Amino acid sequence: MARLSGDGTSLVIARVLLAALIVPAVAGKLAMAGEPVAGGEPAAPPAPPEVTEVSPKWAALKPPAVMLLKEIEYTVSSDLTYRIRERRRIKILNKGGHRFSEVIVFYNTLSETLEIEEARTIKPDGEAVALDPANVRDVKSTALLVYTESRYKRFSMPSVEDGCILDYTFVKTGRNLHLSREFWKTLVIETDIPQERVTIRLSVPQSKRVATKLVPEQPAFEVTSSEHEQEYGRTIEFAMRDVPPLSTEPQAPPPPALGTRLIFTSIPSWETVWKWYRGLSDEARRPDEAITKAVGEVIAGAATDLGKARAIYNYVCSKIRTVGLQLGPHGYQPHSAASIYENRYGDCKDKAILLLTMLDVAGLEGSIVLVPTDAMAQVDPDMPTLDQFDHAIATLVVGDTRYWLDTTGGETAFGDVPVRDQGRIVFVIGKERGEFMGIPVQRADENTLKNTGTAALAADGTLTMTERIEYTGAFATMFRDEYRYDEAAVQRRELAEALNNFCAGAVLGEYAIAGMDDLADTVVYTRAYTAPDYAALADDLMVLTAPLQRIGLLELTALAERRQPLRLGQTMRREGELTLTIPEGYHVRNLPKPVTLVTDVGSYAESYKVNRDGAIVCRNRFELSVPVIEPKDYPAFREFVRRVAREQRRIIVLMKKPSPEEGDDEASEEETGSTDDV
Repeated sequence: MARLSGDGTSLVIARVLLAALIVPAVAGKLAMAGEPVAGGEPAAPPAPPEVTEVSPKWAALKPPAVMLLKEIEYTVSSDLTYRIRERRRIKILNKGGHRFSEVIVFYNTLSETLEIEEARTIKPDGEAVALDPANVRDVKSTALLVYTESRYKRFSMPSVEDGCILDYTFVKTGRNLHLSREFWKTLVIETDIPQERVTIRLSVPQSKRVATKLVPEQPAFEVTSSEHEQEYGRTIEFAMRDVPPLSTEPQAPPPPALGTRLIFTSIPSWETVWKWYRGLSDEARRPDEAITKAVGEVIAGAATDLGKARAIYNYVCSKIRTVGLQLGPHGYQPHSAASIYENRYGDCKDKAILLLTMLDVAGLEGSIVLVPTDAMAQVDPDMPTLDQFDHAIATLVVGDTRYWLDTTGGETAFGDVPVRDQGRIVFVIGKERGEFMGIPVQRADENTLKNTGTAALAADGTLTMTERIEYTGAFATMFRDEYRYDEAAVQRRELAEALNNFCAGAVLGEYAIAGMDDLADTVVYTRAYTAPDYAALADDLMVLTAPLQRIGLLELTALAERRQPLRLGQTMRREGELTLTIPEGYHVRNLPKPVTLVTDVGSYAESYKVNRDGAIVCRNRFELSVPVIEPKDYPAFREFVRRVAREQRRIIVLMKKPSPEEGDDEASEEETGSTDDV
């Protein structure tokens, strides 16, 4: 179950599960294979002959391992408890596949039981070596950095060697803590290794309606489905063969968005979800005397509704710390606003509830919002389920403007939206109804990084710089997140390291930062630094590149082509203007020519000129207008970024003025700025 922790936990769990090849499972009373479980549920049908060999199709790929068989039996009893029995048969082909011998299965102690039904290693000679039950460890999930009843059972398969088969089965039984009369599940079919055969069987009582959907409807592998009625109820089976591995490219969308999803649900409609969650949030959203008093203090001096909303938002961001709380029913249910305020901590939904409660006191009514962050697939509006969301925020309309308010990280300015929330289809729990909306992607002019500076070159090539850098939008959020709570010495060291990534050998001098603690729209970072040997000397020449911020992004262009979208994370605009004073006794010999590049995904401009004081004025401006590059647009994006990098490597050439006896042969206007590349 993807719970609303909003702290990255769901993503961590998803990666662990993918690596361990464990799909989250479920519950009921444990039964041995082939036996009926409580309530008269159907027994599993006879198993087909075991597959022991890898097909030539997958062997040719030389994967570390191949899933010979994956079977998932999801049975809902008449009392609406559930039981999931899952079996895996994995053939190990080389040492890289030995990682699959470390098995981790998560479960929730409050609502589930977990048993390892069988685990054995079948050696290449056919000998079966059973797992010693004493080697199964039951471990609390402290690594998840949240307060939770989540635990996992972990075991190491015995006698693992190349050519062996790992064969294990586990059973979970339980009941949903939320909407307990309903059930739902989203399964991602692909893993990071090929799968020969996958079978998913869902059995439900006659009394329950269930909807199923395969997304996309035509996956890249063979799928057959069947359905039959029996005395107990209805059984729906999906049989899949030759499932290819899900290999992700750098900065591609997450596996749930790239893979094939099988979704099933008994929830009748999104209205059911809205009514249920509206009840939970209304119950929690009740101010007490302490909250009412605090709101009066927080909004004192705020003359407008927007000013009140900003003040309350900043308070929750800065004064209420984020702690993952998934204890008992609180995977989805917020704690009371009074307890959140008293304790001064909460998870994403708790902080959203406190924010909304304080806004209520101030006479501003907002709504809680269920969000699938960019670690998830977009919500399928045809399939009402809870596990399509992993985060909760608030929304508020002031005047004609809707604001999306995510206080979880605490570093995002009012009016900005964390990158992980942008572009997502969300479910707003409104007063009168639930409604799907899209959170907009912030424009490039809302995510800016602007440098202005004055610099001077000495005759020995040393550069002395005074610079002002302004960050807005996502850049401001990242800067706060990186440096806001550093100790002074640590902050200076990290800023110096960042400077040296741009200008090797630079020594950071005095610096100041404004706009950090008050969550201002703009963070302003001013710094002074010196860079010995910045310019290279050769006889009477001095050669350098303009000390403008490098655009970078070259690491995103390593692939010649892409099959999957490239997530840039954000739109952006980066601007720089530098006035560079040259050493006495030198004149400008050559400047790079002006450049303007315009593409469908962005633009770049760069120019140089000598002003009336003899200083060089350098300007550049880079803009990316989209946060995602589709595969068809990647070649053009790749060439664009590489062209920008080439332009930024062009050099400025200064020359010593001749002595009086040699004549005063200044560089002509035709010479200055005449050379594209020296």
